[in-house]
Amino acid sequence: MSFVSKARSWLLLVSEYAGVQIAVKALSAVGALLLINILPVEEYGVFTLLLATLTFLVSFSDFGATGSLLYFWRRAKKKVRIFSIYVHAVFRIRRSLFIGSAALSLVYLLGIYYFKQYDIVGIAVGSGLMILATWHLIQAGTWVYVFRVENHFKQSYVVEVAGELTKLIAVLLLWGTGFMYGWAAMACVLAGAYVSAKVASLFSGKGNTVKQVHGDRVMRIADGAVKGQVIPTIPWTIFFAVQGPLVAWLAATFGTVRSLAEVGALGRLGAIIGLISGFTISVFVPKLTHVHQEDLYLKYYLGWWLVLFGIGSILLGLIWIWPSVLLMLLGKQYKGLQIELFIAAATSVFMTFEYYAGAINRARGWIKGQALRIAVIVVGQVAMVPFLDFQLTADLLVFGLGTAILAMLVQLGFNVAGFWARHLHPNAGHAR
Repeated sequence: MSFVSKARSWLLLVSEYAGVQIAVKALSAVGALLLINILPVEEYGVFTLLLATLTFLVSFSDFGATGSLLYFWRRAKKKVRIFSIYVHAVFRIRRSLFIGSAALSLVYLLGIYYFKQYDIVGIAVGSGLMILATWHLIQAGTWVYVFRVENHFKQSYVVEVAGELTKLIAVLLLWGTGFMYGWAAMACVLAGAYVSAKVASLFSGKGNTVKQVHGDRVMRIADGAVKGQVIPTIPWTIFFAVQGPLVAWLAATFGTVRSLAEVGALGRLGAIIGLISGFTISVFVPKLTHVHQEDLYLKYYLGWWLVLFGIGSILLGLIWIWPSVLLMLLGKQYKGLQIELFIAAATSVFMTFEYYAGAINRARGWIKGQALRIAVIVVGQVAMVPFLDFQLTADLLVFGLGTAILAMLVQLGFNVAGFWARHLHPNAGHAR
């Protein structure tokens, strides 16, 4: 394939992704901003707690199993019959882990109710809806990843759009009925997750090559292979499953319901930057996995760092100059949070960097030595604690920013070590 053809292929891929993701993010942003504006601060605080716990459930139930499919795709060398057994192994592992993580989450939420005296009805009903939403998100998220690994991007796009559109419709119904409760907002999340899972299942059974047609012995072998990728990462996977919702949990435990709501509202604005990180993890890295030449792989890798750094710098510059433009979207309840907004945005930028470096490490199988990663972050977090007041929204966000920077530096260090080792031993294998 000529350079022009390759460039045209990448341009088409980027254009499709950008168009779809702009639509997806727009639907998500409108729904999120509506909830922020229509829910009372106390109810949005409850919703933030439930949403943070849902993040933990989705992450903990994964344990890096879904990301390992990139590795097995490379190993299978497009022998789809073999690849399919790893897909179903990932489903079985995720569903088993979900049961344990759901029990832990319920214990935590009940503890928060007892000590902070939150609305028991809201917490109880919201927790049940959150668990159901997670179950469907596991199914939808795994299939979306499989579709993209297999270059079925359009199917993954339809799943995402269907889920976000359903969620937005549910939020509009909530607004129209005036049913302004945190648990009702979680019901909107459940509606979107349910539709996403149903659409993903429809696609997986029509035209997709992944089918459960293998014997028990073959599936046990697949389970063992996926566990072989997952087990070395267990300590840091558990640790980072907690890191996602940690700031919100700290706000719920040590702060007030207002600080919890502010952390949640600002986090939703910061998530807009997730457009570029989503493309990086879901499209760019899987596409990069198909590059055979090591030198070309490295050039694409370095070039994408320049793209990420440039976009991140521009976004932070605009937010620093015109913070009021974004804060207006949150409504009068959250005005005066200019510094907090910049910190939240900077956290999203560094998390985007970390996600990219981490996705490269998973795709290349550079998953050893992660204990060092945990140690660096734990030491850094402990060092930050004496200087921060977790009753203040700004200090809670600074804790998250410091954690994101540390995580990014460690992942980047593994990237450098991995490519340096490949340079010293060029015949040890080839990037796919």
